[in-house]
Amino acid sequence: MIVLVNLPPATPEMPPSGLSYLSGAIGSRYYDMNLWLFHNMDKTKWYEQDNEFWLNTLPQSRLIERYARFLAGLKADTYGFSGNKFSIPIFQKTAKYLKAWQKTHIVLGGSAVTSAITLPEADCMFHGDNFDEFIKVSKKKTRGIVSCSLANISAIPHHRNGSP
Repeated sequence: MIVLVNLPPATPEMPPSGLSYLSGAIGSRYYDMNLWLFHNMDKTKWYEQDNEFWLNTLPQSRLIERYARFLAGLKADTYGFSGNKFSIPIFQKTAKYLKAWQKTHIVLGGSAVTSAITLPEADCMFHGDNFDEFIKVSKKKTRGIVSCSLANISAIPHHRNGSP
């Protein structure tokens, strides 16, 4: 299972994260679940639309643990994290819970990439905030971290929906 974890912008004036654009552009054939964590709303309601799950809440410190436990509980083959500084602690906590589960592949992208040098939990990174940047498959090493595009996520050696 491939899960994308998105954090939309805090205000309507801010552009959405690159992964937000990409997840719509590539279509659901590349992922099983697109999870949106809103940090600018005070609602606490789950609702489902197609294969996208939305959680509207404020990820204060007491909720980061809840997010991480939920994400780790999915036991996905691949997690694609995007967003901004709000996603970093969620990413780190989730990676901690998944550490013992060797099959999990964690991809970090979006504006969170700027802090990736301090996030060794990421197996690979993708760069850029527009679709053209994402579709470039890069195997270059950036500061010792392998980078790749989310367009290459389907090439990661994990099975989608339990099938080869």
